[in-house]
Amino acid sequence: MAKTNMSKQTKLIRQIRQNIVQEQAVYLLHDFAGAETDELRQAIMWLVDNLELIEIAPDMYTPSRVNRLTRKVMPSHSLDSIVIAVLERHRVPYEFYGLTKTYLEGKANQIPAKMQIRTFEKLPFTIAVNGEDITPTYKS
Repeated sequence: MAKTNMSKQTKLIRQIRQNIVQEQAVYLLHDFAGAETDELRQAIMWLVDNLELIEIAPDMYTPSRVNRLTRKVMPSHSLDSIVIAVLERHRVPYEFYGLTKTYLEGKANQIPAKMQIRTFEKLPFTIAVNGEDITPTYKS
């Protein structure tokens, strides 16, 4: 006989998984509304423990996948897209500089290996993926 009563946490996990299908680079805690914050955090931490999400900052998460070569967990999106998505979700003004700016202006043909991004406001948190700090530079 199949079990018909699902626990609240199982329902939340299913709801969060359905929201993650949208292919956003960054999800904030309040994106998964419809439950108490403690229950929501427990469900999200279950997904983090089961390698479906990576916590990149307090109450910010990105979908993850397992690298086929190294078998390590990595974000589903590039680090640059994660940084830009975080800045846009928090409405923090930013600009590209250095080689990235030169490339985007059409003055160089070489694609930069890593985007150079700086913000005009200091972020009250750091953005980190798997222990690597990817917080953009602050222009004072």
